[in-house]
Amino acid sequence: AYRSMAWRGGQNALASLSFSLRKEKDPQTVSGGVDALVRRRDRPALEILIQCLDSNNEGAVKEVVEGLKKITRVGNLSGKKEWLSWWEANKSRNDLFPQDVAAP
Repeated sequence: AYRSMAWRGGQNALASLSFSLRKEKDPQTVSGGVDALVRRRDRPALEILIQCLDSNNEGAVKEVVEGLKKITRVGNLSGKKEWLSWWEANKSRNDLFPQDVAAP
């Protein structure tokens, strides 16, 4: 279900996915949703992953952090606070993903 929500990509589907992943108790289930978001490799997927750092489930946050490493290709951050700081410093960048930059 989480993979389907990630690929539908509509605002409502992504909002539901964000909410659901933050409440999910099973890290393996979270992993499926995180993997689908990573495969999207776009700003909306990255924003959902950042939101999911708010989970109270340590195992889920660990899965999200691994997903953040993959989607951003920034491998040297490991904790929730580090990723939130990175996002604050980078969220306004237009070049996080190739499709974010308009062709000349």
